[in-house]
Amino acid sequence: DRQYKNAITNELFFTVAIRLHQRTVNDYGKGSYIDWAKRGWGWIKRSGMINSKNLINDGLDDRCRNNGQTTWTYNQGVVIGGLVDMYTSTKDSAYLKQAHAIANATIQHLAKDGILREACEPNCGEDGPQFKGIFIRNLAYLQDVSPNSRYRDFIVRNAASI
Repeated sequence: DRQYKNAITNELFFTVAIRLHQRTVNDYGKGSYIDWAKRGWGWIKRSGMINSKNLINDGLDDRCRNNGQTTWTYNQGVVIGGLVDMYTSTKDSAYLKQAHAIANATIQHLAKDGILREACEPNCGEDGPQFKGIFIRNLAYLQDVSPNSRYRDFIVRNAASI
C-alpha cells in the first residue's frame, strides 16, 4: 500500500549506487551509477529522514514526514559509508561534512557512557546484535579517510566493552 518509506532501503540503494560507480569504468552521465547515487543522496537529504539532531529516523510516514521512530545505529552507519564513498569519488567535502555530522550525533546521542546502545537493548531480537557493528565498521571507514581521535577512541572503547 506504499504508506511507509523505510530509511535503510533508501540508504542501501544510495550506498550500492556509489559503490557500483567506483567499480565501473567511465560511469558518468544521466542514468549512471553516480547519477543515481547523487539523486539517492539528494532524496534522502531532502526527505526529512535526517532529524534536527543529525540522526536518521527509521523512515517516513504515509504523509512523507519523518516518522520520529527509532534512530537505529545501523541507519547512521550505512549512510556514513555511502557518504565517505561519495567524498572519495567526487572530492566534494559536503559529503564528508555530512558524514562527520551524523557520526558525531550518533556518538553524542546513541551512546551511554561512551558505549553505543540501541533503544531496544537488551531485547533487540535476532538481528539486533549486528546493528552496532554496522555503525562501527562505517565509523572506522570514516576514520580511515578523515582521521579524528574522537572516533578512534570511541571505536577502541566499544571494542573493549565487548
